[in-house]
Amino acid sequence: MEHSLFDDYLNQLKQLIQMDSVKSKPQQDAPYGEGVKEAFSFVRKLAESFGFHVHELDQKVLMIDYDTRQSEEYIGIFSHIDVVTVDGADRWIQPPFSGEIQDGRMYGRGTLDNKGPTLAVLYAMKRLKDQGFNPQKGIRLVIGGDEESGMDCLATYKQHMPAPVFGFTPDAYFPVTIKEQGIMPFEVKLPIRGDSCLQVVSVGFSKNVKPQSGSYTLGIDDMKMMEGLHAVQKVEEIGSGQVKVDVLEEDSEAIASIVDHLLTICGDAEQETKYSLMRIKTLLLDESGKALGINCEDDDGKLSMKATRLYTEEDGLTVTLDLRYPASLQEEVMAEKLATAMKQYALTYQLDQAKAPVNFDVDHPMIKKLLTVYEECTGRNENPKAISGGTYARIYPDRVIAFGAVYPDEPVTAHQTNENVPLYMMKDWLVIYEEAIRSLSQ
Repeated sequence: MEHSLFDDYLNQLKQLIQMDSVKSKPQQDAPYGEGVKEAFSFVRKLAESFGFHVHELDQKVLMIDYDTRQSEEYIGIFSHIDVVTVDGADRWIQPPFSGEIQDGRMYGRGTLDNKGPTLAVLYAMKRLKDQGFNPQKGIRLVIGGDEESGMDCLATYKQHMPAPVFGFTPDAYFPVTIKEQGIMPFEVKLPIRGDSCLQVVSVGFSKNVKPQSGSYTLGIDDMKMMEGLHAVQKVEEIGSGQVKVDVLEEDSEAIASIVDHLLTICGDAEQETKYSLMRIKTLLLDESGKALGINCEDDDGKLSMKATRLYTEEDGLTVTLDLRYPASLQEEVMAEKLATAMKQYALTYQLDQAKAPVNFDVDHPMIKKLLTVYEECTGRNENPKAISGGTYARIYPDRVIAFGAVYPDEPVTAHQTNENVPLYMMKDWLVIYEEAIRSLSQ
């Protein structure tokens, strides 16, 4: 690979990383916020400078076509430029929106998920175009702006555009990811006493990320209650008889920590509040699902259930849970198991945008092509993967597969503090994706 091309890739990626493209408040011509709009504009200009044909769909999806052919048969590569929120920027080795390189790794939100792989595919397409490659099928890079918070972008694309004959998303593991667990997020609402000392709870910012930090506000008329705050990291008086408590847990256990704090602080007079907190602790913080009686597993993985948000509303406490279940289990069966558990424990709940599992046939001819490309480009021979995460493959589960972008022996830092990618793997991306697109489009 030309050294200058890779350097240009790194320079352009650094600029893209510096754009905070967390989904934000909708604006005119920016349904996912100004940050996503800015990132779309940047990638569009870059793609057009390479000679590609670019279109937007409702300002939600960027479509980059290799040429001008109008064909129902095309290979689709599905990626995204929105990123998850940064929790605790001061704990990063390099600033999260910097794209700085240190010790052979580029740091920044989106380096792995998914700006780095997105630009790698774009540069792979450029390499093919520079070589005069003439594909038999159309080639389209489809970039969404809402992957991290619902995939509304690709739902819009699917509604208005024909499906690809085959495709991949560079948003999981190499060599290929043939199974993705089902996702069934839900909320549980629990009551607290109307005159509870617990006034505000705010923990978590995303439906699919366990939080490291959070806070709660108490109304205190008995200073003895202050004794229960001795173990927390920061207590601030914010008004007469009011204190705000900030909690930081590096192991992403902020919800469990705050529930334990509140169980200690709430007095005997607050039995309703303490009962709700205890139900959260014993039933909803058991990540195996065993306490609820919904635990299950298959050869590729176990059910997991993670609490991602805890916050107060007018009628009490709300807990958001991210439930992942084995790919061999049908969505309807899992929904019935959950409903039975909620009824048994008299819990009020609501499902939120469930996504069925992906369970792809490893003998599919396109899968074999991708495995061959991977082995020839890297010299590595590894087994297909099964994951608990969710990718754009769920939009077309019979024809889109997750292909990369992480080697099996590299840490997965997506969504985490210090998200980063080693430069050697980024360089490999350009080669692997070039050959994958060449092979699939022939």
